[in-house]
Amino acid sequence: MTLGWAWSMSKRVKTILVQVLKLGAGVALIYWLVSRGDLDFAAIKYVLTPFYLSASILIMLISLFANHFRWYSLLKARGFELSLFGSFPITLMGLFFNFTLPGSVGGDFAKVLYMSKHFKDRRLDAATTVLVDRIIGLYVMVIMSVGASLMNAELIFSKPVVKSIFISLMVILVGVGVGGAIFVSKWAERFDFSQSKWLNFKWLSPAKKILGALMQYRNHSGALVVGVLSSLCSQFLVIFFFMLVAHSLGENVGMAAVVFSVCLGFIVSAVPLSPGGVGVGQVAFLYFFKLYTGQTLKVATIGITLIQVIVFAIGLVGFLYFLRTGRIKTSEIEMAYD
Repeated sequence: MTLGWAWSMSKRVKTILVQVLKLGAGVALIYWLVSRGDLDFAAIKYVLTPFYLSASILIMLISLFANHFRWYSLLKARGFELSLFGSFPITLMGLFFNFTLPGSVGGDFAKVLYMSKHFKDRRLDAATTVLVDRIIGLYVMVIMSVGASLMNAELIFSKPVVKSIFISLMVILVGVGVGGAIFVSKWAERFDFSQSKWLNFKWLSPAKKILGALMQYRNHSGALVVGVLSSLCSQFLVIFFFMLVAHSLGENVGMAAVVFSVCLGFIVSAVPLSPGGVGVGQVAFLYFFKLYTGQTLKVATIGITLIQVIVFAIGLVGFLYFLRTGRIKTSEIEMAYD
């Protein structure tokens, strides 16, 4: 018992230490940006007028709800008895945990654990809805980034970095697109890949189960289409948000530049390097905006900073819901990360 307690404590200390280090990395990046003058908090006052602030909050609320509708359509397709507005607090809860767990996908872990506690006999299905939701969101951002690149084809060939990014995005776009088309086609219905003999190895058992759950979506292609449309709606609202912030700062930025920079910025922010992508997001957005426009724009760092602040504030509502409906043990979160 003593050894077990000691092992549990060492894992907990390790988890806390990693969290502290990642939080420190995020704070260090913010400090670095401020010291360079790339993140000018004083300029935020131009966005904090009654009009711009209220418009920004409203846009983000609608965008977040559109993202929630994507997940809700996947839940309904798999038969989860949750209402649209009744399940919205779970999405808000996920937003809060994005800032208390590393990366901008920490909330996904919390949503899976929460759903698993309330739908114990359908844990895998619950996890699959969150996985598919994330895949659709990222894929739509890839599509939009490719589209923005094509709107400035000269840039692709004039900058090797942009060319490399474009080629990588095209590989993902075509690969996932073809795979998805085969996945939902009638041809795929003849096969049950989850029963493949190549997945009979014990260490591949989790992959086999997940693949089996994913295959269920072949009969719910409509939910996948709704998910894509919801993602497009959400992303265009975020694009409009950045255009609004740029206008308030007096910066003239083309839509193609915003689409390219914002979509890639969010993809990088999803890498679990800091809570909520704080610091990492600011550096990524600044880099992609400068890469596309050749300018150091305030909208890059101020835009993502405002989004993080607004989303965290909205996420607090989800945290209150989380406290009221039942907590997830710290050990369960640690286990999910292990």
